Amino acid sequence: MSETADSYFRKIMAELFETPYYRTQRIQELEKAAIKGLNDFPVSLPGHITYLQALAMLGNKEKAVFQAQKIWEMGGQLAPEYEASYIDTLINLGLKDMVEILLHPRYNNIEASYALFGRALEKFALQQGNFFNLTKVQHLAPEEKSNKVLGEILNYYRQNQKEDNFSNVMKIIFETSHEQALAYKHFFYTDRGFPEMETVVYTNQDADNGGKFERYINKKIDSYYASINQPRINNISVRVLMVSEHPALYKSKQSPAVPEDLPKSQYNPEEWGF
Repeated sequence: MSETADSYFRKIMAELFETPYYRTQRIQELEKAAIKGLNDFPVSLPGHITYLQALAMLGNKEKAVFQAQKIWEMGGQLAPEYEASYIDTLINLGLKDMVEILLHPRYNNIEASYALFGRALEKFALQQGNFFNLTKVQHLAPEEKSNKVLGEILNYYRQNQKEDNFSNVMKIIFETSHEQALAYKHFFYTDRGFPEMETVVYTNQDADNGGKFERYINKKIDSYYASINQPRINNISVRVLMVSEHPALYKSKQSPAVPEDLPKSQYNPEEWGF
């Protein structure tokens, strides 16, 4: 192979980022290309992270977790964009302990870290229900619709002294789903007249089993509110979808026909998420 490992794997990763997860045949082709590259560059961290991305997109949880741990054991220096991709995949796979080690120093130096790791810092704080870290990240968040809606949700819980409710519900969603999860996304709506957030958990389960799993998570949330003798606050919801329904990570500017395939709100108009 005449080209460098960096240029070879960077092209594969770029296409993976622009490919919706339902295009399994193309992702499998890119996975094979990553494996071929690793035969030539067996210790390339970018190569291993590219292969990890393909595994997660194909829904191969067991292999993806093994590959994530292999990269962890290899160690070494990474370009920031590959580190950000690796962290995001760890978050999606529910590998909480590894993410905490990598993001802890970045939460402590959040202003310097936000430009490259802001989305990961926000996503992990949301996933773990860490109200303190989430508030720190929010202060630096750009003026986007999703961040505005999230800020309104946080203000509601803060003003009503219900930060624990927010944290516990998010923890219930994570603790119940992390062994099944292949990805998490958070969507924000305002079409019912108040700000609300939907956590989407992507798994390998089919629609029927995913629906049962979704109801199981909701029962756990209902049980939590019953245990504290309070009505459930209905501005946080959860949905379980097949991993093949996950949208492309980035929409290609060169390929505007590639669908985003964002989940559609059951209520209606605009929706935003990360």
